[in-house]
Amino acid sequence: MTHLKIRRCCLALICMLTVLGGGDLLGQQWPKRMFTEFEHDFGSVQYGETPTYRFEIENPFNETIHIQSIRSSCGCTVASATKQTLKTWEKGEIVCKFNTPAVGPGPKQATVTIRFDRPVVAEAQLTIRGNIVNQISVVPPSIDFGQVTENKYPVKKISLSSAGNPELRIQDVKSTFGHISVQLQETMRSNGMVNYDIFTQLKDSVPQGFSQGELYLVVSEGRNVDGTLRLRNVPVKFNAQVVSSLQVSPEVLSLGPLAPGEVATKKVFLKSDQPFKIRDVRCLSDAFRVKADPEAKKVHIVEVTYKGEDDPGRHECDLSFFVEYPDATNTATNGAASTNSMKAIVEIVQN
Repeated sequence: MTHLKIRRCCLALICMLTVLGGGDLLGQQWPKRMFTEFEHDFGSVQYGETPTYRFEIENPFNETIHIQSIRSSCGCTVASATKQTLKTWEKGEIVCKFNTPAVGPGPKQATVTIRFDRPVVAEAQLTIRGNIVNQISVVPPSIDFGQVTENKYPVKKISLSSAGNPELRIQDVKSTFGHISVQLQETMRSNGMVNYDIFTQLKDSVPQGFSQGELYLVVSEGRNVDGTLRLRNVPVKFNAQVVSSLQVSPEVLSLGPLAPGEVATKKVFLKSDQPFKIRDVRCLSDAFRVKADPEAKKVHIVEVTYKGEDDPGRHECDLSFFVEYPDATNTATNGAASTNSMKAIVEIVQN
């Protein structure tokens, strides 16, 4: 009887070895047959994010498979199984989450070990890697002042934020354009999160017309080996269209063609957001006469008269309007004169 029992046990063991692959079982390699891939690279991942990758596992054996435990060699990866027990041809997943908040920036790699205790004890290993980056974000990414009237410049706010580097600081702000003022306000520094609000405004010295350029936020991200600050420039583009507080329409006044001595009269509209007086109108040509209302008001209708000159041909002259704002509260205009000009073009023809 004893020999019979021994023979039966040996036969059962041989059958199991046949089912599981004999030599593979002895070498602890049989779990690999349940996977089609064994590693995943997340690439560059922003600190604070937790991307997930799922490894499919399938039981190709006649025996039921049971996962006893799953462990990771690095806190950067948290792994779990969707099913602990898999019957023949049943599928499941090993879910690997790249847990960037648990570790600092830099390249990370973890070995995930899956331990099986049925039908026999064995292990399989998966590799997870990725580069955790501390990206600086600026919202909005650029500053659009839009069309603004001189001496009435709005404040535009942008925010710089970073995760994963508690040493980050804005050290300076530089610009390719010297007509912007900048103020910084640190609003957060906690658990590796840093945030700055940056308030920008055009200066009174900004020229009229379209302007564009870049601000450079000089950011320190720590210190080099020699103790010096490790600096980085974060560019922020900007644009603005500055228009005069005094608008003239039309900007080009066409009076021709005219015969010598012929008289033409046109109207020019001057408009501002506050009452103003027309102090003077100047032109290099004596052929122009301008009639304007001396009262202070927001809109002036100016009558421009031209008497055709004796010389045939094309004649041009800039009409310059000198105005003042007697009731202005803005120190940039109060008690001072503003000027604006338009181009008057006439074509003199010989009759």
